[in-house]
Amino acid sequence: MSEAVIAVAASLLLVVLSAIRIPALLSLPPPRYSTPDTRQAWTYTRSALAGRPPQAVILALYTPDTWVLGAGIALQLDKAGFPVHVHSDLVFMFGDQARATGREGIELVVVNAADTAGFEAANPAARLVSQTQAHSLYVEPPSASTARAE
Repeated sequence: MSEAVIAVAASLLLVVLSAIRIPALLSLPPPRYSTPDTRQAWTYTRSALAGRPPQAVILALYTPDTWVLGAGIALQLDKAGFPVHVHSDLVFMFGDQARATGREGIELVVVNAADTAGFEAANPAARLVSQTQAHSLYVEPPSASTARAE
């Protein structure tokens, strides 16, 4: 058999095997890091932003463990025309193109429900826009000094 025939046969075999495996991959359960709060949090956040023209938003995480919901909200914000920017502590996750510029009009902060009282005490200007069973989201004027949990 010629090398060309073997290469074509191997390619076809890979295509067939891929076609068989794709439905199996699509039926996998969501990763354990997914959060059911994302859809609900986005619904409330979208409502809170409804009267505002699309503009850059700073996304801040009060504690690092809120990154899953933060990433989900960031994706939805971007799809809705609100480019997401982050403070320097999150550039490693969102990329240098998302670095805050100082021209953002809104800061959206993701807070664990258990940390809500502490966040509100440290950030009295923050306005609650979304609350789910596990998280709260606040909008506040942009600030490089938003109080974060230690």
